[in-house]
Amino acid sequence: MTINSQSIISYSAIELSEIMNACFERYVIPIKTTPEYFISRFISEGISFNDSCVWKDGENIVAITIICLRSNKARLAAFALAPKYRGKGLAKKLLNYSFQKLKEKNIQEIHLEVIQENHVGVELYKSLGFNITRDLVGFKSQSNNKKSEVEFISGSYDELVKDICRQSPLEVQWLISPLSFHTIPCKILNYANKGWAVLDTLSGTEQLRYIFITPECRRQGFATKFLRDISVAYPGITTPVAIPGELQRMYLQAGFVELPIKQYEMVLTL
Repeated sequence: MTINSQSIISYSAIELSEIMNACFERYVIPIKTTPEYFISRFISEGISFNDSCVWKDGENIVAITIICLRSNKARLAAFALAPKYRGKGLAKKLLNYSFQKLKEKNIQEIHLEVIQENHVGVELYKSLGFNITRDLVGFKSQSNNKKSEVEFISGSYDELVKDICRQSPLEVQWLISPLSFHTIPCKILNYANKGWAVLDTLSGTEQLRYIFITPECRRQGFATKFLRDISVAYPGITTPVAIPGELQRMYLQAGFVELPIKQYEMVLTL
């Protein structure tokens, strides 16, 4: 068996989405993606077309690796082996190859998220030197019959970023970073000039991707009230499973329920 890598530049969006679906077949959670979703999602996350690749054994697809870059940090946005190539020790070899290439480019850290119930994946990444840095959770607002009395005003990406830049930069989880919002379909809402919410429609339904509270309105219970008003205005809305676990209490107090899926954020220092 001779395995070679090809940059994803060699493939169309249609081909890449089909390869993703094939490699994630019988995964812990089935993943199905479309060409449109593939392009929108990974461009928003900072995909590196040069570092992302498809692995092949002759004409057979072995695996796909999607790498995203921001400054001197990288993220393993997706990695999966086709079912027939699993259990052969290939994952560690392929990932080590990709990570060595990143190290040669002076990348200092590699981030990833892995489903906590994916015990095989968690142990694989630990064996590669990754450490768990925090729990990531997701939430869903409860359906209700209340009528929202709050008026959300549409805002712009520039206005949101201007407010964010008024304070010192915060370490935000990669998937919910404001850096991605200008490239995905989303709705930006202003809340009485005290906070912002970003609702994306990347998956076809609205998802609460991000909230931001202006510095002068923090530590006053405003974030909980903001989330509660969002829950009433958008019953059943979910968040990505990318919310740091330390914010769990705030979401629960606002009337959200926790989703059953949890992830680990893991980081490898090169």
